[in-house]
Amino acid sequence: MGADPWSIYHEGYYYYTNTMGNRLTLWKTKAITDLRHAESKVIWRPPATGPYSREIWAPEIHRINGKWYFYFAADDGKNENHRMYVLENASADPMQGTWEFKGQLKDLHNKWAIDGTVFQHKDKLYFLWSGWDGDINGRQDIYISPMSNAWTISGPRVLLSKPTLDWEMNGDPDVNEGPQILTNQDKLFLVYSASGCWTDFYTLGMLTASANSDILDPASWQKLPQPVFSQSPPDSVFGTGHNSFFQSPDGTETWILYHANAKPGQGCGGFRTPRAQKMTWNADGTPNFGKPIATKVPLTRPAGEQDNPIAFYYATQDAAFGGTGQSGVNTRQLRLAPDQEYIMLQFKIDNAKNKKIKSVKLKLTEGAAPAGDIAFKVITGNPLWQEQNLGWTKKPYRVKKLGEVPAGQLTEGQRLEIPLKKSVIRKNGFYNLALIPSSGSTTSEFYSTETGDGPQLIIEYR
Repeated sequence: MGADPWSIYHEGYYYYTNTMGNRLTLWKTKAITDLRHAESKVIWRPPATGPYSREIWAPEIHRINGKWYFYFAADDGKNENHRMYVLENASADPMQGTWEFKGQLKDLHNKWAIDGTVFQHKDKLYFLWSGWDGDINGRQDIYISPMSNAWTISGPRVLLSKPTLDWEMNGDPDVNEGPQILTNQDKLFLVYSASGCWTDFYTLGMLTASANSDILDPASWQKLPQPVFSQSPPDSVFGTGHNSFFQSPDGTETWILYHANAKPGQGCGGFRTPRAQKMTWNADGTPNFGKPIATKVPLTRPAGEQDNPIAFYYATQDAAFGGTGQSGVNTRQLRLAPDQEYIMLQFKIDNAKNKKIKSVKLKLTEGAAPAGDIAFKVITGNPLWQEQNLGWTKKPYRVKKLGEVPAGQLTEGQRLEIPLKKSVIRKNGFYNLALIPSSGSTTSEFYSTETGDGPQLIIEYR
């Protein structure tokens, strides 16, 4: 995990992302407190060259009018060319479907822009971002514009905030960035990051406005004279900033999600980690973020949060496949191309040490085309393939054959039970199965039914 964390809760799952620099990655989990075991997917990689090929910063995922949108800042390798861009996905599950590049989000000025976010207020859509007044990196300000749809700015930009207070001007240039909106009762709260992220004094400030005011009028917004969330050296929390907010699964709690460093002087780089804690509301309806909590202090999980399910992942170096990779959800088709040797299935069992597992079963169902004879092997060393930034790297590994489908066609609903043995349990809970057609197979393809059950991972407990 890294800097600029963002999360949204939708229909039983958190969807989380943060800055990766050279790609957009999405995590899906039932437990935001267990991100290390979350399913993840690189949903988009930039072109090799061009205006949005480098320095991909501060991504956010939003659900708008029944579709998913990914907003991010990018440039061509020169910071002065940073602009905001957006992707769209019509799939109900953002881990599936196709992410379509919709283009740049720009107003008539088309100046430097980062940290964009979108919000809806009184049935209208608005875009907030951090930008420059001109073409030189002299100061970062907060701007707002109306939108005609999720990918189009439809009006002039309006300046809402610029650094004017001492605590906003640590570092050079002076910075207001990372705007986020909170609503409560009849008020709007614009929470933003102030001072340079490379300083320990990176902090959160806040503007307030009446929900019934003209939010495109700068006079509707009042800036608080003091920061609302700052570093806490006694708790080893420095550089608190670039926050977002999410709701607990039961909707009763609001949590603040932000990044910080564990030591002073660690700057605006790879030491930043995401942190989350529950916030409260004051009697007058304003938010109370408290102070940053030390990472060693245990927290109560968000209300209504569930454990992550057993996850089922597909590594795709040697196979094309359709459907989803989530355990318990049908996958329509697995195909092994004629020039490929196997399909790799990777799964994990969360909290394996705390559960007594009797066996693992993989259920295959015959589909529209004849299924070949398939051998199953489990990889007992490192994963068969490990994704790197620039592709896939093969690793040495040790294999153990656990079972094989008898010669002949697969029968509908045939199951192969793979006993779980301590000798193949990896420390991080991952297991790897290679599905390999037998040497006598008459076909190099195997399918599940188009409308029925797909390959399913079945875990039996004692």
